[in-house]
Amino acid sequence: MKMYLIKYVFVVMVLLVILALYIGYFTKHNKYDLANTKILLVFNGDHDKEAENLLASMQKYTPNLVPLIVICVSDDKGKKFAERHGIKYFTMQTINESGEFMSREMNIMTRRKFEGILQILDQQTDVLYIDTDIVLLSDPFKYIDFKYDLNVQSDECKAPYKHSYLCTGFMYIKSNFKTKRFFAEAIVEMEQSNYKLADQCALNLLIAKDNLLKNANVTEHMSVKVLDVCKFPNGCRYFEGTDKNCRQKDAIIVHNNYLIGIDNKMQRFKKYGLLFSADTNIAMNSL
Repeated sequence: MKMYLIKYVFVVMVLLVILALYIGYFTKHNKYDLANTKILLVFNGDHDKEAENLLASMQKYTPNLVPLIVICVSDDKGKKFAERHGIKYFTMQTINESGEFMSREMNIMTRRKFEGILQILDQQTDVLYIDTDIVLLSDPFKYIDFKYDLNVQSDECKAPYKHSYLCTGFMYIKSNFKTKRFFAEAIVEMEQSNYKLADQCALNLLIAKDNLLKNANVTEHMSVKVLDVCKFPNGCRYFEGTDKNCRQKDAIIVHNNYLIGIDNKMQRFKKYGLLFSADTNIAMNSL
């Protein structure tokens, strides 16, 4: 009887140790380290108007995240924006290309997004990349699954979601050899297509090619998590209500896509009460 009791206690102790190790691992890999994370903005031209609104939303709802912002500067407007707000920045070769949506010129500009991401990843720093036509309404880090190498927004409009069209406008990316290799390969895909592919097309192409959503090998391929479609809505889900299961009040961020034109986007932000005032005067007086 005494021997059985000793064995029982031993087994219980072993199980408790395993449980403690599991909880420790889960906690370590499911919390974010702000000291090792940067929030990256990449823009040029008149997109500084959108950047002002994004910054203002963060100043209102997530002020603790503002010091994490770093800007990849590609022209004078981006540099002036960073200096005006005291935001850290790094410069890359000037890109003057601009053009219509999905034009070759515009796709060349979208390459800069991946180049900026890689520059930060190469510093062994994790990246939360945010397009400037987004506003933050709460802390997105609370809803990111840090077990995955890439957390990414869905760009589909309604269920059933196949996750075949993911959005490069909002991504959390861990710094490791898998993510660095992936984004380097995405740039190559864009170049080899002679920029018929934009950044988002290249990302979705590579994810589908290796079936990363289903068959990601943690030692070989990048693991991918699609963010909650209602907490991280795109333009059609939030503004047009294409997914009846999603409520506007549940949104953590709002991505003002599925609409072309900076002024049109600013007007829509204003219509829905998502046009914010930054600490400095912004060029939206005409709205």
